[in-house]
Amino acid sequence: MILKFIHNKIFLNYNQINIFQMKKIKINLNGENFEILENTFLSQLISDLQLDPKKIAIEKDLEIIANIDYDKTILNENCQLEIVHFIGGG
Repeated sequence: MILKFIHNKIFLNYNQINIFQMKKIKINLNGENFEILENTFLSQLISDLQLDPKKIAIEKDLEIIANIDYDKTILNENCQLEIVHFIGGG
């Protein structure tokens, strides 16, 4: 495979196929369909939704994700997410 570097972007086989061009994927978040960019990390979604990672719990495809793994977890096409907020009170 021949790689060509132009203005800090990589093109494959001189065919001008930009591997950094991101496509959108669909996920299900708390029962609603959302589109996000491919290769989005769970930590990025949390940030985009302006959520405090210390006050939520997340289940991805029926598995609880530890908060230390949010920045390691990539969201895939059609994944099912449930985000629960902790609320204090008396």
